[in-house]
Amino acid sequence: EYMEGDDPVFLNKVHIGTDEFDRSSELTRESFRQYTSNLLELVKSYGKQPYMWGSLTWAYGNTPVDSTGVTAFAWYNGYGDPKEMVADGFDLICIPDGQVYIVPEAGYYGNYLNIQNLYNNWEPNNIAGQVFPFGHPQIKGGMFAIWNDIVGNGISMDDSHDRIIHAMPVIAEKAWQGVRADVSYNEFAAKPAKTGEAPNANVSAKLADVPDNKVMDFNFSNSFDSRAEYPVATAAANVELVSDDDKGKVANFNGGESYI
Repeated sequence: EYMEGDDPVFLNKVHIGTDEFDRSSELTRESFRQYTSNLLELVKSYGKQPYMWGSLTWAYGNTPVDSTGVTAFAWYNGYGDPKEMVADGFDLICIPDGQVYIVPEAGYYGNYLNIQNLYNNWEPNNIAGQVFPFGHPQIKGGMFAIWNDIVGNGISMDDSHDRIIHAMPVIAEKAWQGVRADVSYNEFAAKPAKTGEAPNANVSAKLADVPDNKVMDFNFSNSFDSRAEYPVATAAANVELVSDDDKGKVANFNGGESYI
């Protein structure tokens, strides 16, 4: 359904997943390896290029998995040891979780990438401490990931976009150029800052000439009166003041037609 016919969903590349699997017994490990092998061969049988997460070090065993034409995402060396994967013939994409994973407002991994640190210290040939020669034919480049694991944390598509647009220039620069000593981070950062988004686009919803991107700043101490520099909130519907340990009194919008 997805790979054949005149209008397939997947045109030439198919990611089979295969990651974070139970390896508690020899049976599960060998079954996982066989399942991975079956999927890879199925994808190749349709003339597509298969991709997968690197997990065969984790799921060690005797069942062979043919690496011919397969690219693995090297995200955690404990699941797929990069040097072992390369020795087994896999191509790799460098995507180490500790450096290039974003999980917005989750408390684990990063909320944004540390792009200055990546510019100064990260290279796609260095996969979480395992370093390969520049131009190694099996290291195909680097990527970053944004995983929206947490439901209901207030992160919108525009918020995700804001995380992506700042990370993209640095990851692209490092994946394309490799090490450089002639351009400092500040010099580099001035270029994407000047370019911005596409002309007349503001997907990140940034506001010009507004300090800290803050339009209003209400202090709900005892009522719906605002700070003096803003208009007084004169009416409220379906909203109540509730206590918050960190913020004192806050306005809680109860849903439906709720406004101040």
